[in-house]
Amino acid sequence: MPLVETIDSIEVNILFDIIAEIISNYTMEHHVLLKITKLTSTRILKEIKSPSIKNRKIEGHNVIISKCFYMLRILCSNEKFVLNNLNDIESFLDPIFAYLKAPVSFNFEDEIFEIMKKILNFTKTLTNLSKNLFSNLDYYQKKNNHLNQEFFELICCYLTFGNEMVNNNEMFCQLVN
Repeated sequence: MPLVETIDSIEVNILFDIIAEIISNYTMEHHVLLKITKLTSTRILKEIKSPSIKNRKIEGHNVIISKCFYMLRILCSNEKFVLNNLNDIESFLDPIFAYLKAPVSFNFEDEIFEIMKKILNFTKTLTNLSKNLFSNLDYYQKKNNHLNQEFFELICCYLTFGNEMVNNNEMFCQLVN
C-alpha cells in the first residue's frame, strides 16, 4: 500500500512527518497532492468525530489533527496547486472550516486562518470558502476574549481582497469601533 493511502488510518505519528517532509521537499503531480489533501481533510473530520479523541490529546491538542493541519498548510502553500485545484481544495476544507461555528471543543482556529490567508493571497479575491468563513468569524470572537495575530492577518486579507463585503459587516464594524 502506498504511504499516501495510509493517511486515513495512520496511528504512528512519525509517518505524518514523513509524508509532510515528502510533500514539502519533492515535486509531485497535482492529482497526487489533491489526493493527499482529500485524505488529510477526511482524517481531520474522522478524528474530530472520534469518541477516543480525548485519549490522544497532548496539551489540549490532538496530535493527529495537528499533524494533518500541518500537511494542509504545506499543501496550501503551493500556489500553482491551489490555483489549479481551488474548487476541489475548498470542497475538502469546507466541512473542517464549518467547525469554526462551534469552536468550543477544539483549538485549531489559527490553522484554519493560516490556510485561508494562503488561499486568499494566491487568488487575490474572495472565494466561496472565504465568504463562508468570514460569516463565522463572530463565533471565534465569542469564544476568544483575546484576538490574535492570525485573526488580524486574516482580517487584513479580507480588507484587501473583499472590501465590499467587509464594509457593511456588523461583526467587523464592532471590531473596529
